[in-house]
Amino acid sequence: MNPEVRARVAQNTLRNYGYFRGKVDYEVIPQRNPRKAKVGYTVQTGELFRLETISYLPFAKHADSLVQSTRWMSKLTYGKPFSVVDLDAERIRISTLLRNNGFYFYKPEYVTFRADTVQHPLNVQLQVTQIANVPDVAKRRYHLGKTIVSLYKYNDYKLTDTVARRDFEFRYVAHKGKAPLRFGSLRRHIQYKKGEIYCHEEHGGIADELGSMGIFSQVSVKYAPADTTATCDTLNLEVQAVLDKPYDAEFETKITSKSNGQVGPGVSFGMSKRNAFRGAETLKLEAHGSYEWQTGSNIQGKSSVVNSYEYGTSLSLDYPRLIIPAWGRKWSRRAQATTSFAMDADWLNRAGYF
Repeated sequence: MNPEVRARVAQNTLRNYGYFRGKVDYEVIPQRNPRKAKVGYTVQTGELFRLETISYLPFAKHADSLVQSTRWMSKLTYGKPFSVVDLDAERIRISTLLRNNGFYFYKPEYVTFRADTVQHPLNVQLQVTQIANVPDVAKRRYHLGKTIVSLYKYNDYKLTDTVARRDFEFRYVAHKGKAPLRFGSLRRHIQYKKGEIYCHEEHGGIADELGSMGIFSQVSVKYAPADTTATCDTLNLEVQAVLDKPYDAEFETKITSKSNGQVGPGVSFGMSKRNAFRGAETLKLEAHGSYEWQTGSNIQGKSSVVNSYEYGTSLSLDYPRLIIPAWGRKWSRRAQATTSFAMDADWLNRAGYF
């Protein structure tokens, strides 16, 4: 036990919630057993301080107008108790606001507060501002430049071929003179145009978009300045992706026991191929079969007459996108969905029925 530290922590907690005059004391209470003792704490909260005025000092260029125009969304309101939780929430709100409007390198810790509790009793005059030494890169608004995609095979990390299309550079290892993934299939999951203002809410999920294709074992996405000059305001998107192994196989067995006395085994085997046609499709072929014997009853004649069996196969093709008419394609680009086509064939014999 360290009651002195605990009392200090409790007193700081009171301050964090607006009880600036709070005080916490402790007392060690001896017991009959000299090796034991109790600790008693006395908490005096004092009076609660509330926010009386809230002012926002100028931020960086472009950032200031964004902060001022969204003050109605502030987590700080007049008359509320002074709370560090609310201060942190406002710090995060401002950082998120700026990152969604081009300030890629802005962080919550760049926002700070100054509080005056002396002018008016039990009231706080609060100022919201930036720290004095905000890095220049955090004050700058960034646009999106070109995209560089490095596509590796699961067993080969050497890139030999490059294709450049406008603001898109595709690096890969060709197989039989072709790229392992069609350009359009990849571009469909990177939703932005060159020159757009960076928005974390819209562009921060590109890694998830690429992962939803289901053909990569690893995906790494980062934004990097296009050059090293002090005035650079362009971010290039750099994607490194590793193709997963092309084939998956699964084997399943089961035993069935039914209330009508039929018992028997079943087996199924499936084989899947990822990126089957270089468009992130998944092609799957499955075969299954089962046989059931009649047990527990008197059977006249050949027992095989009342046995049941089933066998069949299925072929499916999954696309990592919605395949819909042209009028819906623009909307479908934003939807994480799949389209499946399947063919099934089944031969089923149920003794005594069909």
